[in-house]
Amino acid sequence: MIYVGTDIVEVSRIQKMIDNRGKRFLSHIYDKIEVEYCSARVNPALHFAGRFSAKEAVKKALLS
Repeated sequence: MIYVGTDIVEVSRIQKMIDNRGKRFLSHIYDKIEVEYCSARVNPALHFAGRFSAKEAVKKALLS
């Protein structure tokens, strides 16, 4: 069987998590390369949110 996963997350929610939990949140969800890449962007929260959504979608598809 083939599964497709989708996930939507508010960028502001991810920004709040970064603001409140900082490196602890980032290191729990993302690897070092992802943190470096997203942090170098003009709007890091947008890129972190996109990666978070992709990871959640894959997780949901694999667990179905």
